[in-house]
Amino acid sequence: MNACVVHHSTPTNGAPMAFIGTEQLTRQTSLQTTLFKDWIVQAKWRNFWGSGEHFDWWAFPIDANSDQHGDRYNVTPAIDELRNNAVFLEAVLENAQLLSIGLGYSLEAGQVIDPARADKYAVRLFKCGRALHLWGMPVAHRAFVGCVEYLLQDHPKLAKTLAGIRADETPELNPLGVDLVIAT
Repeated sequence: MNACVVHHSTPTNGAPMAFIGTEQLTRQTSLQTTLFKDWIVQAKWRNFWGSGEHFDWWAFPIDANSDQHGDRYNVTPAIDELRNNAVFLEAVLENAQLLSIGLGYSLEAGQVIDPARADKYAVRLFKCGRALHLWGMPVAHRAFVGCVEYLLQDHPKLAKTLAGIRADETPELNPLGVDLVIAT
């Protein structure tokens, strides 16, 4: 196990929370993949939106703390370790694919599959796109930018989400080469 400096922040509930560690984060990220698949099978599309489901932080971990969770899911101390963790990277990638399906968009095909499911929950879009950038998945990142651009239609307030997910930057591929394979 790599030693890392653990930072603490105090969320709004007043209790400091440290990073949960790479093993626990990988378990939670993979568990969310299973939940996403269940939601799709059961057509529980609302669970992918702002329905009270709070999966953003462990489905799409990024290098930031949160008001609710402090540094619990802030991956800053473990970025190098996680960029070399195939199970974690594959779970993040699959979560992005499943979230997109939940929003009526296919990342693999780069097209709308069900416009009735489109949602504009900017925080989820931000965290997913930012995670794909952070974890070095350039093809998946570009495809997700396409999803956000589709959702932007008739919703110009999402334009700042594109800036937040670094839509104009191509991330460097992670060391393991885990990335989306586009359907041809």
